[in-house]
Amino acid sequence: MTMRLLVGEYKGKGVTCELKLPPLTGGEPPATMPDEPARIRLIEFRGAVEDEKKALIPHVIIRVLRVGSQDHESAAEFLSDENGQFALRLDNGSYVAIFDYQGFRERILAFHLGNDGWQGVELAMIVDGSSVHDPPASEWKGGR
Repeated sequence: MTMRLLVGEYKGKGVTCELKLPPLTGGEPPATMPDEPARIRLIEFRGAVEDEKKALIPHVIIRVLRVGSQDHESAAEFLSDENGQFALRLDNGSYVAIFDYQGFRERILAFHLGNDGWQGVELAMIVDGSSVHDPPASEWKGGR
């Protein structure tokens, strides 16, 4: 599966990301993690989850897995708040976050948490069964 992530601009430069990930089944961690390092760099794992019309989605299930551990260690599982906002303190490193909400496609975000990058990210969920394709990487937005 190839996923294109929208990362917008960082310090005046266009930032794009294309990830090749195996499909997830049964709520289990992926059998293999991406070979390439995450291209999205964040200072903090925080942001907002919204639908295609930019309405914030509350109570999205968010699972975070740490990349590089032998068993793809689960760092956390939690929900976005009533306003679709999420935040989680994590140690620096590479992670994969899986966003799941009934009626929407599962979304996967691979990122590296460190001392540089965006303060957060806006994640657009796409209605399940929609003919809309995942938006191109150039449309992702940092901030929040």
